[in-house]
Amino acid sequence: MVAQLAFQWLTKDGENPFAANVDKGIQEMTGNPNFTTLAAAVSATEASYNAYLIAKANAIGGGVDATRIRVARRGGLTDLLQPLLSNINAIANGDVEKLMSSSFPLRKTDRTPVGPLGTPQSPFVSQG
Repeated sequence: MVAQLAFQWLTKDGENPFAANVDKGIQEMTGNPNFTTLAAAVSATEASYNAYLIAKANAIGGGVDATRIRVARRGGLTDLLQPLLSNINAIANGDVEKLMSSSFPLRKTDRTPVGPLGTPQSPFVSQG
């Protein structure tokens, strides 16, 4: 299996792990010689990330409006991260060294199939 960056963390991770992954990735992508063509996308993502951090801090106190704004900012940031991660995958073309230099999470490459499944049981109806 070809090494690639993972995408599921964009929507599955909680706020703190999400922010940590984005922060680490933006820091490593800024000025990264492997991905010089993505400098503008990284700058736009960093600006969106800073807006997300402000909204995240404001939402700590609670409140429907503050939480709604945080969710909207995360959605906007995710919309910028998805094409950025896709472009990193395309440029790296499976090169693990290049992918690791971005510091974004890698997709697991050691997945194995479940194997043959047993025959399903026939449905059973009982009165009761």
